[in-house]
Amino acid sequence: MIPGLLVGALLSVPAAPPEVPEARRDALARYGSAVWNLRRERLLTAARQLEGVAKADPEAAEPRRELARLYAQLGREPQAIRVARQALEIDPTDHDTAALLARLLADAGEMKEAAAAAKVVIESKSLPDRPGKAVRLYREMASICEKAGEMAAAEAALRQAVELVADKRAEVVK
Repeated sequence: MIPGLLVGALLSVPAAPPEVPEARRDALARYGSAVWNLRRERLLTAARQLEGVAKADPEAAEPRRELARLYAQLGREPQAIRVARQALEIDPTDHDTAALLARLLADAGEMKEAAAAAKVVIESKSLPDRPGKAVRLYREMASICEKAGEMAAAEAALRQAVELVADKRAEVVK
């Protein structure tokens, strides 16, 4: 009985967490500080911190997403476009950043590139999980695709919006 208890006790001990490199931990701490400053509307400080995090951790998409949103909010559209493109290179399925990029490119008059970013949003598999937001984004992306002359993509976006409204009407109305 005692050996069984010892084996059970050894098996129930959790494994050691994977070791996180020091540079990654530092980048995570600075990212947390940047988010804290964003929430307190210290935008320029948050921008500097997010820029540092993006340099320190070149494989992380989240600091670039936040930095692109922040640049757009600050009126620094060229930097927002550049950073949003970097974030999409790291995570090509990110529909929020693709929608931001599509809006920024459309505002800059680069309609073909805006339509390409809009197609990423339209093809997103996770967007229908939030129907209210999805309908708004589908309509917005359809408008961008229509202005770019991409009628097939605009039609696909509007069909998806109509389908969501028909299937999940109560959630969309909320």
